[in-house]
Amino acid sequence: RTRKKNAMESVSLSGGVSRFHPTNGSNAQRVRLGVLTVSDRASAGVYRDDSGPEILKFFHEAVKSEWEAVYRVIPDEGERIRSELIRMADEDDCCIIVTTGGTGPAKRDVTPEATESVCDRLMPGYAEQMRAISLKVVPTAVLSRQTAGLRGDTLIINLPGKPKAIRETIDEVFVSIPACVSIMKEDVYIETYDEVVKAFRPGAKKEKKDEKEKKDDGMGEDARGKEGTFVETSADGRIVTGISSARLDVAGILGSVEDACCGAISSFVGTTRDTFQGKRVIKLEYEAYVPMAMRELRKLCDVAVGRWDVHRMAIWHKTGECPVKEASVVIAVSSAHRRAALEACAWAIDELKATVPIWKKEFFEGGEVWKENAESRRRLMMGAA
Repeated sequence: RTRKKNAMESVSLSGGVSRFHPTNGSNAQRVRLGVLTVSDRASAGVYRDDSGPEILKFFHEAVKSEWEAVYRVIPDEGERIRSELIRMADEDDCCIIVTTGGTGPAKRDVTPEATESVCDRLMPGYAEQMRAISLKVVPTAVLSRQTAGLRGDTLIINLPGKPKAIRETIDEVFVSIPACVSIMKEDVYIETYDEVVKAFRPGAKKEKKDEKEKKDDGMGEDARGKEGTFVETSADGRIVTGISSARLDVAGILGSVEDACCGAISSFVGTTRDTFQGKRVIKLEYEAYVPMAMRELRKLCDVAVGRWDVHRMAIWHKTGECPVKEASVVIAVSSAHRRAALEACAWAIDELKATVPIWKKEFFEGGEVWKENAESRRRLMMGAA
């Protein structure tokens, strides 16, 4: 028989952008995830494994924290399943192991038995939740014998074998997993993308903010509550992005990234100059496709915070008229040491000009013209090449 190509060729075994730990304000340990596909035919190469890669795709979409995965495909053999679960938990130090396959009533479906044999304690709530989810879709969900349990400080969960069923269950089940992991491993913090999975953490209360704290987003009083101002703050409060038609409060934006643990704040303030190529400039005018621009600004900050050891970051851009000497864009970055803040800030302004959908019109004596950012033009040329 011809050996089939594995779907893993297109799925990376690592992802995420953040290593922030909100409890101590430092970098958390990188998350190690285990994915174990149990299938006689997939392990023999009769057909490719689509189930394991489906789990990895979910991790890429849902897990914001930096993570790396251990992925293996093995046959439906009880001892082999046992040894791989023990290896992933004890040697590979996975905080979560997700299995797929081998949970039905067939004679060789022995994944639940192997899982229970290596666990110190069972977590029946996960199995009950998964069956309840699947029963809404198909009545044969009652045939599933999925289970879950703890081996030391590792959570092991059996998922269904089909990719469609995997996504029907894991999206809901994962809501409580970050809290479970944090209880067992204090140095591991799993942050998720809320639009995919909004993790629930017992006891996490939104702190009441006084007037001073309300200004920590860097929004000036001219912009606060004004139509045409859009602001988004990350769940941990480290990232603030905003677009406003009001005058930008440069001092307030710089103040929003201050922190006692930081020894450096780097900033970029772009202003309107009075001449360009020999012409006298009167003003600039900016337009933005706000929904996409806000998404791109947040994505830009997520990448910067993950790539450099950045503690806080804020980016604000003005829309509408921007007279000479007035700030049109403000970027502020804080970090423990200067290099991270300097490099992140320099990268951020170039990336903003190349990717964020904000357009500039220049008004000068005798005319006006829409201007393209040089960074965006270079990016397009590189893509065409």
